[in-house]
Amino acid sequence: MQSIHQLISFTLYQNNNNLNNDDTNNFTHIRLMHKSSFIRSVILQYPYNFLNISKSMSVSSHLISLKLYISISPPTACNYTILSVLHLCHNIRYLCLLLKQSKDNNTSNEASLINDNDFPVLSQMVSCELAILDMDIGDSRSIISILRCMPNLKHFYFHLRIQYPHWIFPDELFNGYVWKQMLELYVPYLSKFEFHMEVIRALPKLALDFIVNSFNYFVGKYSNWHMIIDQWMYNYEHQIEFVMLSTLNYHKRRSMVAVYPVGIDYTSFDTRSTTTTPDNHYLFYTHLKDLTIFVQNKRENITWSSSLFQHITDLVVTTPILNVHDDDKDAQQMVTCLSRMVSLYNVTKLEFRSMFHISIWKHIQYILQACPNVINLIVNTSLLLSPSIIDNASLIPVFKKIKIITSVTENVYFPSNLSLKFVQRFPSLSDIEIQVFSFDHAASIIDIFLTQLEHLSYIKIHYDTDTLLDDHFSCHYIIEKRRQSFSLNYLDEQMINIKNNGKIIEIWL
Repeated sequence: MQSIHQLISFTLYQNNNNLNNDDTNNFTHIRLMHKSSFIRSVILQYPYNFLNISKSMSVSSHLISLKLYISISPPTACNYTILSVLHLCHNIRYLCLLLKQSKDNNTSNEASLINDNDFPVLSQMVSCELAILDMDIGDSRSIISILRCMPNLKHFYFHLRIQYPHWIFPDELFNGYVWKQMLELYVPYLSKFEFHMEVIRALPKLALDFIVNSFNYFVGKYSNWHMIIDQWMYNYEHQIEFVMLSTLNYHKRRSMVAVYPVGIDYTSFDTRSTTTTPDNHYLFYTHLKDLTIFVQNKRENITWSSSLFQHITDLVVTTPILNVHDDDKDAQQMVTCLSRMVSLYNVTKLEFRSMFHISIWKHIQYILQACPNVINLIVNTSLLLSPSIIDNASLIPVFKKIKIITSVTENVYFPSNLSLKFVQRFPSLSDIEIQVFSFDHAASIIDIFLTQLEHLSYIKIHYDTDTLLDDHFSCHYIIEKRRQSFSLNYLDEQMINIKNNGKIIEIWL
C-alpha cells in the first residue's frame, strides 16, 4: 500500500474481521497517513476503535471523501473516539461514520481526559452521514460532538438502530423540537436533513401524533421533506414495541447501512406522517424488497385503503396456530389483511414460516391465489405434500409457474413415492431443495428430477442416513439421463458439477 502512489480511490469491506489487532492497527495507519497527491476517496468498512490515532496525525490534504467503521468500546469512550477521528479530517468534504458498540472492553485512559473545548473546526466539511448501530446512547451529546465541528455543513444523514430494549436510548431523538435546536445551533447552513431510525423499546407506547407534529417545522424548512413513523408490538409478553421513523428521501441515496425491519405485527401496526395526502406510505419505502408479516387477529380500525408496502418482492408470512379457524371466511380475511400491508401482485418469493400447520391449509390456498407472480416458494414439507395442497385443483395453475422450491423441515422427510406427482404438479422447476431420510431415497428422487424436469438447473438434497451403495452420479451419467429424456444436445460436461459431503448432495446443471 505504501508503494502505490497514483491510487485515486481505495475501498476495503471486511464484514467478519479476522485481522488481529496489530495488523488492523498497522493497515489503518498506513492507509490513512499515506501522503499521496492522487488519493481522493478512502472507505475502510471494518471495525476499528481509532483510539491509537494521535491528534497530531493527519490524512493526505488531497483526500476529500472518507468513510470509516468505528468500533466503540466502551460506550463512555464514544465522544473521545469521535474526536480522535475528526482531528484527521481538516480537508475532508464528505464524511461517513458508522459507530457500533464493540464486545471488546479495552479502552484508552485518555477517554476520561477529554477536553470539552478541544473540538476541531472542519470548515471544508459539506456532507456527513452518521450511523449509530446497536450501542447505548445516553443522550444526544455524541451527535452534538460531531455537528459542532462542522459549521458549514450542507447535508446531514442520520441512521440509528437499537435492537435491545434494555439499552439506553434517549427518546429525545424522536423529538423534532430537539433536532431543530441542535441543527440551528451547530449547523445553520444545513440544506438537507434525512434520517432513518429503528428502535426496539419497552412500553409505554410513544405518542405518534406528538412526534409527527414536532417534525412539522422541517416540512417548510427543507425542499420536498416529509417524515413517517411506524409502530407495532414486537413482544406482547414482555411489553416491547418496535418503532421506525424515516424521511421521504433518505432511501434515495446509497446508505452505509441496509434497512431490514423486524417482522411486522399486523394487529398492532400504527402509522403517522407529516404528509396530508393519504395512502402514500409506500413512497417512504420504495427501497424495501423484503418483509415479514405476522397476522394473528383481524382488526377494525384501518386508517388506510391502499397497500402500505408496494415494492415488496420477497414476503414471509407467519401466523399462530391457536385461535385460527380454517374456513373460507377466515382465509379470505387473512388475504385482506396481507393486501392492506403488501401489494401481493408484486411478490415473486413467498415463504410460509414453519408454524403454518396443515390444519389451516385454506389460508395457504388463498394466499397463493392472491400472489399471481410467485415463482419462488418456501414451505414446510408436510404442508406442501398434504393432499389438501398438492391435490388442490385450484392451485394447479399457481404450481405450474413455480420455478424454485425450498422445503426443508426438521425431522420431516420428502417421500420418494411422491416425487413423480411432485414434478407433475411443478413442471417448471429449475431449483429444488428438499430433505430425505437416506441417500437411497435421494438417488431415486434425483433420477426422476433429471428425467422429468426440462428446466432443471440445481438440486440440493439433505439426507440423514448414508448408504452402503456407491454414489453413481457423474457428469456422464447426468448428461445421458438428460439427453435421453429431452434430446438436449447443448449440455456441456464442464458446466455440470456434483458435490456430496455425506449429508448433502448438490448438482448443478
